[in-house]
Amino acid sequence: MLVSLFVVAFSCAILQGAYGILCDLAPIGQSLGFPVQKNRMQMKKRTAIQQLQRLLMLLCSSFSLHLLAQAQPTPAMSAVSKANNEFGFKLYAQISGKDRSQNQFMSPMSVFAALAMTSEGLAGESLKTIRDAMGLPDEATLHAGLQALSKELNPADAAYAMALANAIWPEKSFTLQPEFLRTIETIYGGASVPQNYKASPEAARKTINAWVEQKTHDRIKDLIPAGRLDVMTRMVLTNAIYFKGTWATVFNKESTMDQAFTLEDGQKVNVPLMFQPRLYTQYSEVDGVQALQLPYKGGALSMMILLPKQGKMAKLEEGLDAAYWARITETMRNQEVHVWLPRFKMELGGSIKPQLSAVGLAPLFVDADFSRMFKENVPFAISDVIHKAFVEVNEEGTEAAAATAVIVNETTSAGGERMIQNFRADHPFLFMIQHNASKSILFMGKVMNPN
Repeated sequence: MLVSLFVVAFSCAILQGAYGILCDLAPIGQSLGFPVQKNRMQMKKRTAIQQLQRLLMLLCSSFSLHLLAQAQPTPAMSAVSKANNEFGFKLYAQISGKDRSQNQFMSPMSVFAALAMTSEGLAGESLKTIRDAMGLPDEATLHAGLQALSKELNPADAAYAMALANAIWPEKSFTLQPEFLRTIETIYGGASVPQNYKASPEAARKTINAWVEQKTHDRIKDLIPAGRLDVMTRMVLTNAIYFKGTWATVFNKESTMDQAFTLEDGQKVNVPLMFQPRLYTQYSEVDGVQALQLPYKGGALSMMILLPKQGKMAKLEEGLDAAYWARITETMRNQEVHVWLPRFKMELGGSIKPQLSAVGLAPLFVDADFSRMFKENVPFAISDVIHKAFVEVNEEGTEAAAATAVIVNETTSAGGERMIQNFRADHPFLFMIQHNASKSILFMGKVMNPN
């Protein structure tokens, strides 16, 4: 492997040198008095330069893709990624189905992490309910996979900014089970910060929201709305995720132009459409849906975009699940692509209790056995789950953040020649930000109107 990479790198260096020599060949020949037919020589030189440029780009791009390839994920990481993606697609279907005409953005990873932490405190039928709904692997695999994935997402030499943070906020008068606290601290890296909900639920809300703001670089504010915590709140479990990455190949700002973006109903709006010519990247087309990978600097993460035919977004979403996603990613191959992509920015969020109820968690909102979380023998239930997410995409790259809060209350009862493809995202599309090695989807969204 290392030998092949060296050969490609050496070839790139040779081609770069040849390119420079060829650029200077004609003027040097003329200065030495050699008879040079200017027009003919310039035409040959231009053709040769173009061929060298193309070969140089393809070889160096291939070299970069080899360098960016990640080690194979561990079986535990693959199991956690599979559960995260499958649950994420089910939840996205519920959130998007609420109003298919609107933009959507969420972080499957944030919701998954917050609910996985919650599962550590559940017991009996309540634990079975959440494991079945989320497709969680056995506890040992879950713990090993979460730790491996966290390590992969936060390498010391990362070319991007990534922060994953967890915390629990128990009622200070209640006693946590030692094993639960140990798991939160060692597996999830979360701290326990007791709060006085009985006396000051509003002060607790502000404290938790301030933590979220700090962990997401002020991109997620007021995660928990006023009045959502009360004197019966006994625990809040929070996850926050932040990402900022630069494209491996940035878009030239001078190429960005206001152009028409066709909405799902056929109406047109003008948006700033970025342009990247002849990008050598992963591309495929399955059942009329174009798929494109836009890698971030460093190669560990990338944006994946699914572009259906105009007016076919609903059809794509109806068939979108983990199996379809795997089929798309498995068919992707290196390809030159002309890319048009709009700049966009969105912030969405709120309670996802109805959507979680629809994917199998409904019993936990009525009665939940949290005997592995608290020593107190009182009835509990999850009162709400709140999720909020932010994303901004521009010529430089992407900034994204999300946070999730699970609120627990005490209750009163219990191939061939290469062709350059056109990927023109000037109509609605889906996009995901994924960890390439494990295929874990960190963020997921839909652009119906970039404005």
